[in-house]
Amino acid sequence: MQLEVLKNEEKLMNLIMFLFVTVIPVVAFIYVMLFNGGTWIDAIALSMTGCAIVTKLLEKPLGGYAKYVYISILPIMGALTIVVGNDGVFGAMTNAYFLVTVLAVPYYNLNLNP
Repeated sequence: MQLEVLKNEEKLMNLIMFLFVTVIPVVAFIYVMLFNGGTWIDAIALSMTGCAIVTKLLEKPLGGYAKYVYISILPIMGALTIVVGNDGVFGAMTNAYFLVTVLAVPYYNLNLNP
């Protein structure tokens, strides 16, 4: 029973991470273009959305490893966005890193009893 509950929680967290990694880069890109003087090179941030969609399509073959892919999309592609994009326009990237860390907590069984 406990294993089934953990599997359901992992499926729910995969959905939440998919939505997060799909929507947030789009909103961030629109914000950067409208308010921070972004250019089209800043569209590299949208690669996170593409990675999330590919991960969602491959979620069944990936099995239990899908959660690790979802967690690693933002840090890896975020670093690429910071390097390739305009200087300083994605200033809230550290906040996004922290949010991914907080969102990763429900993936793990925090039960202290063996």
